[in-house]
Order: sequence, then C-alpha cells, then structure tokens
Amino acid sequence: MTAPESIASRGEEIVEEFELFDDWMDRYEHLIDLGRSLPLIDEAFKTNEYL
Repeated sequence: MTAPESIASRGEEIVEEFELFDDWMDRYEHLIDLGRSLPLIDEAFKTNEYL
C-alpha cells in the first residue's frame, strides 16, 4: 500500500467512525474527546514558529 492509499484509507476510517453519530453535537463531543486523549504538546513547540 502506498502512502496516498494509506492516507485515503485512514480518511475513510475516520468518516465511518463519525457516521456512527446521527447528531452533529454527538460528533462534536466525540471530536472533543479524541482531542482530550492526545498527549500534551511539548513546551518547545509552543512558539510563534509553529503557529
């Protein structure tokens, strides 16, 4: 599988995951929960250079 196919495949998985939610608010809450599960950004990257 090439990189573009991997990206397309992952994109399809994400779409399928969010299609499980009928209500846009449920999708939004799921997105927030996904964000909360991510590790915090290292302080070294919190600069204007990375905005």
